[in-house]
Amino acid sequence: MMNNSKNQSGTTLLETVIYLALFALLFSGAIGASYNVLELGSRNLTKTMVQQEGDFLLAKIDWVLSGVNNISEPAAGSELARLTVDKVTNLDPISGLPVTKEISISIPVGGGDMMIKYPSDPEPNTFTLSNSNIRISSLNFKHDKGAGNGIEPDSIQTTFTIATKTDTGANYSQEFSSKIYIRQ
Repeated sequence: MMNNSKNQSGTTLLETVIYLALFALLFSGAIGASYNVLELGSRNLTKTMVQQEGDFLLAKIDWVLSGVNNISEPAAGSELARLTVDKVTNLDPISGLPVTKEISISIPVGGGDMMIKYPSDPEPNTFTLSNSNIRISSLNFKHDKGAGNGIEPDSIQTTFTIATKTDTGANYSQEFSSKIYIRQ
């Protein structure tokens, strides 16, 4: 007698389709996870850059306000999008007396780069302080008048917003604020 049954090894079409579906599911999950990791890395890089830029600009404003003789703008008790001061920048080598310069910090109307200007200097007398990858808006300087008793000095409260895009095109913005007391 002859045996007509054959031993068949291998996979059926149904098993192959199931394996392909499982592989596709795992592969799409891995691609989605990779995208999320890359997006998170890009966002963290952008956050770090914006934080460093904001800290740098606040430090520049602090520098402008150190050694101030007079605050021209904004007037005491008011707010303005521009800060103008008379600052002692160095000592005259001959007389030894302080040399004062007018310094102004502002941004263009509608936002953009933060600029520092030395109006009494020859051209070029305006310099960009901020990075070209960011946009600054809502710049505001509030001049609070102190009590005049030597205990509560005048102060300047600065606020602004920095906005930019991540490498993947997502919008990111952060607000910055500081309050600096004027010692004269």
